[in-house]
Amino acid sequence: MAGEGPAGAGGAGGAATRVGSAQRPEVAPMAKGGPITPCEGRWVAALDQEVVFHSPILATTGDEVRGHPIVAKILQTAFACYGMPRNVEEFQNPDGRYIVTFDGSIDGNLIQIAILVTENTAKKAESIHLFARPWPVVKLFRQFMERNLRPDPVPDAIWNLPAQNA
Repeated sequence: MAGEGPAGAGGAGGAATRVGSAQRPEVAPMAKGGPITPCEGRWVAALDQEVVFHSPILATTGDEVRGHPIVAKILQTAFACYGMPRNVEEFQNPDGRYIVTFDGSIDGNLIQIAILVTENTAKKAESIHLFARPWPVVKLFRQFMERNLRPDPVPDAIWNLPAQNA
């Protein structure tokens, strides 16, 4: 079912197109590989070796979280936290970027997640921006991730707020 994405989602290349939707919790579509489940590892296989990860749960906006091993570990830990994605939708931008949105659950609380993926010419994810809501559940997500990723592989400095104001 094709349609236009949210206002302004198309960027300079035109409107985003809705690529797919799945109501079954065991299926999550990806633009470049068809239906997957997080356990199949296709998310991990689709990462560039120098992939950069941006997340609302880390106290940084830079490129400090970089590289296949660390980003793969983060994604695997996240899937372990909120379980199998539900209500999955995907929006493909004409320039090749795509957004996958889905629902998860943390301690019985709904968390809604959107992941913006930018691919390189080899069709590997070179950057991933994760967005999540609502804040109280994102806080639970952060606590889970911090317990399972700090300080290895995510260094303490990336979890802590900087000493000075920006």
